[in-house]
Amino acid sequence: MMGLIQKDNLVLRERVSELEAELTKRDLAIMELSTKVGELQTQTERDQDQGQRWQQLHEEWQSRNEMVRQAEQATRVALESAQSRLERLRSKIIQATFNVSGIKSLATEISDNHILEALQRIISERSDYYNQLKQKGVRVPPLQQSEIMLTKPKKAEKPPAERAAALVPGAGWTHQLAPRGGNHWPGPDQFFVPKRLQPHQDVPFKDHP
Repeated sequence: MMGLIQKDNLVLRERVSELEAELTKRDLAIMELSTKVGELQTQTERDQDQGQRWQQLHEEWQSRNEMVRQAEQATRVALESAQSRLERLRSKIIQATFNVSGIKSLATEISDNHILEALQRIISERSDYYNQLKQKGVRVPPLQQSEIMLTKPKKAEKPPAERAAALVPGAGWTHQLAPRGGNHWPGPDQFFVPKRLQPHQDVPFKDHP
């Protein structure tokens, strides 16, 4: 009888040992799973943060893209306005240059070089006429700075449109010559222009073209 009890007790102890070993394994598995869950939670939080960051970057990119689009549109409008003003200025320069006496209107398109050459020719004639007046003893004010620069040696050339704009004659340069023997002559804000530039003006000097 005692042998059976000891045998059953031994079997129970072995069973308890097996259960304890199995429990230990399960505890280890639970710990591993808990660690894995923690890693997954950390990864999930990291992914969420990264997703939020990507969303923020996407919104910033959209905002910058909209700003660039608006800036491009504003630049395009400014460029069109500048081109329109430049074209109007060019048209006025053409009218002022090619509508003087002795120059026929051209049917073909006028290039910037043609405009510049015409302006240089007109101002050169103006300078020649100015020198003729000085040689005849007429008291005249000095030429404007733009015309003085035209007679100097050329430096680095600017674009044709800028050179043409710099050569446009200013206001206050026209004045009718006083009669021969008169005592009144133009003031410092007035100037004489060639007959070619004023078709209806009478010039008293017979030897002037």
